[in-house]
Amino acid sequence: MAMSSNNDVIKSFVEHKANESTTLKSTGDCLYSYNTCISEFHDDVFVVNMTPYSVTSTKHRNTLLKLIKNKYTILYLYDIPKNTQRL
Repeated sequence: MAMSSNNDVIKSFVEHKANESTTLKSTGDCLYSYNTCISEFHDDVFVVNMTPYSVTSTKHRNTLLKLIKNKYTILYLYDIPKNTQRL
């Protein structure tokens, strides 16, 4: 079975579905870049971790924000430690 692309994983997360690629994983309610939760879905709100860890995690987050901005309520969090599993 072919590995999903990062864009496919992010789309799955927005649809609350599980999926994963090499560097990105959606559990349906959490989106992980490497081993750090960069977004979580709670009660119709996307909680987005805005802490910059790497160029790659920033790209993952920005791709997510393009899909959800102006469509959903977003809560932005800052200064989240690396490897945080839940927001």
